[in-house]
Amino acid sequence: MRIAILMTLLTLYFSSAYAQATFNVQSSGRGLENAKMNARMQQLHDAQQAELDAIQDHAIAALPDCDSAGDIIEWNATTSTWSCGTEDDPTVENFAKTTLPTCSASEFLKGNGTVLTCADATSAINGAEIDPTVEAFAKNPLPTCGAGQVLKANGTSLSCVTDTAGGFTETDPHVFAFAKSALPTCGAAQALKDNGVGGLICANISGSGVETDPNVYSFAKVPLPTCGAGQLLKANGTSLSCVADTAGGFTEVDPTVRAFAKAALPNCATGHVLRGNGTSLSCVSAATASGL
Repeated sequence: MRIAILMTLLTLYFSSAYAQATFNVQSSGRGLENAKMNARMQQLHDAQQAELDAIQDHAIAALPDCDSAGDIIEWNATTSTWSCGTEDDPTVENFAKTTLPTCSASEFLKGNGTVLTCADATSAINGAEIDPTVEAFAKNPLPTCGAGQVLKANGTSLSCVTDTAGGFTETDPHVFAFAKSALPTCGAAQALKDNGVGGLICANISGSGVETDPNVYSFAKVPLPTCGAGQLLKANGTSLSCVADTAGGFTEVDPTVRAFAKAALPNCATGHVLRGNGTSLSCVSAATASGL
């Protein structure tokens, strides 16, 4: 009787607090433990339901399959659904609204102003230069000219042509005539000479190559003579010659030079020293000089 009354009270209590709880009363006397277990299960179920209720609609809505280039995924809060849309931000350039193309090892990206595409690297390297500041002749490699050829321009390109005599005469008025042709190769005893018409020729030094500059003195128009031992150069007013260095032949006349400096220094023997008498130098015994 007591058990029946207790179970009735428990049923009334739990049914009011947990409306969905189910109690299984067993005749073995474990009805109270079963009631507690069922109550705990109901609490767990309620907690799980609360977590599920907290999940936002956009997290459980199915994602659409947006395959078109430039599509973006948009959420519609009214219908609680995802949909595919197109990028309409005016600050986003057209080429950035599509996926990048996958280029191979021999390709690179190329833009045409709106989209990016893959272009063959070889054709791009060999493609024409489009920079308007680059002249037409500079858009191609320089031709390789052979022997006897020179470059020639036709206004748009450069080509190699035979260098015929007179075919490419220098016309720059600032270039002198002698500089418009190769320098002649002069032999021994020859020198370059003006040919009188603006060119250079080789002329013999001893003949037609004589110095005629009036500002050059006569003695400077011939080589210097080679003087031997005991000789000195002597000028006669127009030329230089070698003469014997005789005593008195070339006396020093500079008044600022002292007399003792006009003669050679005496060669003193061992134990002797130089002594001056006011006009000349002589050798004297070192003992005499010291007063010993």
